[in-house]
Amino acid sequence: MAVNRIFMTQETLDRWLELGRATLAGDLMELSPTGHRLTIRTGLRFEREVSEGNDALGLLGKVKDLSQIASLGGEYASGSVLVGDAAYEVTEGFLGEPLLGTQPAGTAGKA
Repeated sequence: MAVNRIFMTQETLDRWLELGRATLAGDLMELSPTGHRLTIRTGLRFEREVSEGNDALGLLGKVKDLSQIASLGGEYASGSVLVGDAAYEVTEGFLGEPLLGTQPAGTAGKA
């Protein structure tokens, strides 16, 4: 079963922190009031292919972390990713992945 991940921009994360909807401790984020916990890392959302216009790699609309981009042979530099001859504009943010095998705080023992 696939794990649902979320992508958030820096602005979104800052707003959640400001409103008390999230707390951060290192790479661990907890959402309020649900208590869901996620690990976060740098993520890039592929917005537009700018070199050939055909997205042969099928990356448009996808979110990848830096290790996934490196495994594709790609390089990230300030708002863009190069993979071979393809160049993409990207939005930098954070990729949140739920901690597997954990329950939100305060739900232990509840059915």
